[in-house]
Amino acid sequence: MTETNQPFSGQKQAIFGPKGELVRRYARALYEMARDDGALEDIQAQAAVLLGAIHQSDDFQYFLSFPRIASSEREKALAAVAEKISAHQIFTNFLRLVARQRRTPILADILQSFHNTCAEKQGHHVAQVVAAAPLSDEQQKKLQQLIQAHTGKHVQLCTEIRPSLLGGLQVRLGSLFIDSSVDGRLQRMARALKEAA
Repeated sequence: MTETNQPFSGQKQAIFGPKGELVRRYARALYEMARDDGALEDIQAQAAVLLGAIHQSDDFQYFLSFPRIASSEREKALAAVAEKISAHQIFTNFLRLVARQRRTPILADILQSFHNTCAEKQGHHVAQVVAAAPLSDEQQKKLQQLIQAHTGKHVQLCTEIRPSLLGGLQVRLGSLFIDSSVDGRLQRMARALKEAA
């Protein structure tokens, strides 16, 4: 289960390369349609609800990703979810398109990229935080202040809980990447040992 800081649920590390461009293309299309219709705020809130549901359910993630499930079944399921959250018609149509185009395995990434686009257009910056355990409100506040002091930018935190990280944090903000996790320290130690050999 993923626990996330508001306003948006779930955060995975940024995707780069051709897959990342595909994610951003879909996210930009959703942003432009929502903006042009004057429905940006509503659709952003609905996207946050859906992304939270994806991150909180292993079964939902499996359903979206498993290749043997027909795109028509995914489309029906996403339409039902859209109806349940009273989604704007633009968002419902977008979800149907994603299913028909067999892009549901990257739907969570598309929704996160959409949120990041909205935040950037509002002059905010999104810091992606991966933690081994949930952060308290006080820890989140201190981390946000630390990042803002270091970068001079107003930031929002989007936090993914990943127990396999073993301990510590990973923070990404644009090109800035800080890895204080046990995994990161072990990897650096392994590289140092390999270079010394």
